[in-house]
Amino acid sequence: MKVHVRTARRPRGFTLVELLVVIAIIGVMVGLLLPAVQAAREAARRMQCSNNMKQIGLAAQNFHDTYKRLPPGNLGPVANVPTGSNDSGHQYVSALFYLLPYIEQTAVYDNVKTALDIDIDHYPGITYSTTSSLPVQNWWANDVAWSAAQTRMPTYECPSANSYDNAQTFAYTYTRDLTVTGGVWASNMPQLGRTNYAPSAGGIGQSHVNAGWARYKGLFWPRSKNKFSDALDGTSHTIAFGEVLGGYVANKLDTAFVWMGVGAMPAAWYLPQPTNRPGWYQYGAQHPGVVQFCLLDGSVRAVSGSVPQGDFLFATGTQDGRLHTVTND
Repeated sequence: MKVHVRTARRPRGFTLVELLVVIAIIGVMVGLLLPAVQAAREAARRMQCSNNMKQIGLAAQNFHDTYKRLPPGNLGPVANVPTGSNDSGHQYVSALFYLLPYIEQTAVYDNVKTALDIDIDHYPGITYSTTSSLPVQNWWANDVAWSAAQTRMPTYECPSANSYDNAQTFAYTYTRDLTVTGGVWASNMPQLGRTNYAPSAGGIGQSHVNAGWARYKGLFWPRSKNKFSDALDGTSHTIAFGEVLGGYVANKLDTAFVWMGVGAMPAAWYLPQPTNRPGWYQYGAQHPGVVQFCLLDGSVRAVSGSVPQGDFLFATGTQDGRLHTVTND
């Protein structure tokens, strides 16, 4: 009779060299995978940003359907000051404020409307007691408007940008007569809701002092009342809204915009190079190499920073006679 003997052998472990090789392989794989993960995340953020702009474009169209015109660029100074107005103390509420009812923020809009005179034709220094007893004043001087401006609006914020990492905050901006002006607080007012989108002023807004620039006027400027029919170049050839970041000092975001007071952005300084380091008076975005824009027809385009300057300028104008179309990057 034979007896079979089975011996359990102790398994051989990894040597140090083998372990180091495995760790190195894993490191390489992670290194190859990480950029792909980051790219996928940015693609998702850019898609969300595009959707935000689409919602803003649709809101502008719905506003036009209701009032038969687009909202004003903001309630700021105009070129020809009405008799009796001191041209100071403007409300400075933005086009984005007027779109609130169309992005499911009616409560915020109505709350401000009951405390601040937001009539587009009502100017500071003039009494409108026959039609309104509400004050015509800076929105930040109005307690109700100040409180409302602290509401964060996800639709107005690009997920790729960090507009709360800044040193200063614009209370308002406006474009008038070859000049873009911004009122900035020395402190960043962290409680105020930011925005990464602004309406388009065209070249430099409604220019009254230079006929050459007047041809590039856009859809929005202080107290503008433009209609779709004013876009003579066509709704699919005219930029309505674009991405903004604020201004940079070196590699640090220095200023950012508040949705309650952001005015129309001019195109006179074109797109920055690189696109993620704009001046405060330029469009800009944190998407790699592109800035997204919403055209008047509601379509959204990602525009490369290398777009010909003339094409970009013409695309922001409403009646320059050049049917340039900025294409998807």
